[in-house]
Amino acid sequence: MTNTKRVLWLDDIRNPNSQPWKYWIESRCGVDVEIYWASTYNDFVNYINTTLPNYICFDHDLGEDEDGMDCMKYLINYMLDNNISANDIIVYSQSANPVGRDNMLMMYNNFKNVQ
Repeated sequence: MTNTKRVLWLDDIRNPNSQPWKYWIESRCGVDVEIYWASTYNDFVNYINTTLPNYICFDHDLGEDEDGMDCMKYLINYMLDNNISANDIIVYSQSANPVGRDNMLMMYNNFKNVQ
């Protein structure tokens, strides 16, 4: 029996199936993973509305009006509306934007702490 984990990779540029990103994902989420690559806010929302991943890897700057923080806000509101625990999803960030990365992770950690 397989215990494949679902990884939602939010990034407009970095391909999660190429190196070094595949290694980056496997080192955090394990090698038995199914990766879905969302490159836009709409891709992210559509995936969350149909499938709950075990892990989400956030990029901040998506090259469009919405960014990774907008996706994080959507995720938290979705989890609140559907009584999903913050402990059910592990989040990481591969963003090269240190302020954006820290803000997204801080928002999720604050959500975990008040749940």
